Amino acid sequence: AWTDIEKGIRFYFSYSCRGGTKELHLYRNLVQQLESRGEVLKSHTGFMQKGADNLFHDHREEYQRNISMIGECDVIVAEVTNPSTSVGYEIGLSVELGKRVVCLYRPSVSKYVSCMIAGANSNGESNLTCNEYETEDQAMEIIDNMLEKAYNTTLSCLENLQ
Repeated sequence: AWTDIEKGIRFYFSYSCRGGTKELHLYRNLVQQLESRGEVLKSHTGFMQKGADNLFHDHREEYQRNISMIGECDVIVAEVTNPSTSVGYEIGLSVELGKRVVCLYRPSVSKYVSCMIAGANSNGESNLTCNEYETEDQAMEIIDNMLEKAYNTTLSCLENLQ
């Protein structure tokens, strides 16, 4: 069960808008699962209903909005099965800002994940993990484990101050 403190988590959900259109049902379900654990600052629910060609008219406005939300969030969840320049940019910015980043990919759909993502994970970047999954339940288990680990660390630090 999630406590009120944990419900205050702000997620930014990043995924391939144009390249991952066959995965919209999965993205919708992951966003719904994240919403049960906190606030999702970016879910592109409009895109999920209208499609890529009908949602974004002003690229600069979209860029500024996304950068602002990345700054405001606590955790970035990035679905990286389908390669995306935008998702890579958002991950790089998030790592640079010290945000906790959880990358998820399905090896049954895409054999390889970007070497820049997998390489950062294997180099021990403490705020980035890259995880294989096949089912939505597995993806949420990965996220839940990260949250528990993050909160245990945070809680133990707070206890030491008292």
